[in-house]
Amino acid sequence: MAGKHALLSPSSAHRWLACPPSARFEEQIPQQESAYAAEGTLAHELAATLLLREAGLLLSETVYDAKMEGFRRSPLYTEEMLEHCRNYAHFVADLGGQIDVERGYDLSALVPMSHGTADAVSTRPPHLRVIDFKYGAGVRVSATANPQMMLYALGALGRAEGKGLAIETVTLTIYQPRAGGESSWKTTPAELKRWAEEVVAPAARLAVAGMGDFAPGDHCRFCRARTSCRAYFTRFAEVLKIRDSREMDDLERRVVLDLGPALTKWIKAVQEDAVERLSSGRAVPGFKLVQGRGRRAFTDESRVATTLIGSGAIPAEEVYTYSLRSLTDLERTLGRKRFTELLGDLVTMKEAGPVLAPADDPRPEYCTDQAIEYELADIL
Repeated sequence: MAGKHALLSPSSAHRWLACPPSARFEEQIPQQESAYAAEGTLAHELAATLLLREAGLLLSETVYDAKMEGFRRSPLYTEEMLEHCRNYAHFVADLGGQIDVERGYDLSALVPMSHGTADAVSTRPPHLRVIDFKYGAGVRVSATANPQMMLYALGALGRAEGKGLAIETVTLTIYQPRAGGESSWKTTPAELKRWAEEVVAPAARLAVAGMGDFAPGDHCRFCRARTSCRAYFTRFAEVLKIRDSREMDDLERRVVLDLGPALTKWIKAVQEDAVERLSSGRAVPGFKLVQGRGRRAFTDESRVATTLIGSGAIPAEEVYTYSLRSLTDLERTLGRKRFTELLGDLVTMKEAGPVLAPADDPRPEYCTDQAIEYELADIL
């Protein structure tokens, strides 16, 4: 069941629920794993192994040691990853109840052609808790009304009720250690089933048939079809309507600020897609691949240093330059705990200047008058 990626997978539910035809459109485009996805996969496997051991589930010492050795041999493995995964394992194990790790659910009774695997489920009647481990650091994911988690919860709920267990509350938890930590949201079995009937079922029927209206939005972020999607292109129609004038009005300025970042990323994605198409022998009318500009490089840096020092052309101390590795790089190498022990007293947070944010951003508004006062105080 878990071997083949489901057409209507829980992980992409936020997309096909909002834009039903995207499922069939995206199905035509091969998947390519990024370095970030590979890192996330490794972290998930490590977290599951540690949780199995922490929860006292079947995992012999020999198997455990062999798996851990395999993780450590991966170039993506770090002590920081190990620490985050251990904390996740402790968090889930402490929930108690019946712990299921990497439990697969056939969701086809609710959503045609759908199945998925929940990272962890704690069943402790009358409570059911579904936990999803996310290792990504770029985008914080909220558990509130999260469709991926709600579908996992429906699968876990069906299994619990099939065993005759009475569940009254369902808690969805996203454990994302590198982007804000834990996020939880509570609901009830009745609310989940109502959502499945009124929202999921109609959208799923359209998605399986490749029908419905394309609806571009933030859910397009990781859609493989967005570089070919006309609806996504027309999302920027308001930007394209802006004509040359002496000065943009407030509405035009807001349009650019709202859509400009997404437009820039989309153009870059289209360019990368065109290079991929041409590299694989497909045509992109009006364009071709040419040799990029190369750069000079030494074939053997050790011999370069030996030659320079031996000839006396440059003093030995000027052959090499030394610089301290970045804070983030050192923290990744040492692990957060060891980094804090050694260097915690030597780290400070430099205050950042103002940045643009939507008016509904939860952060307090930057006080420009106060900033001016600080600057005047420095001058005086």
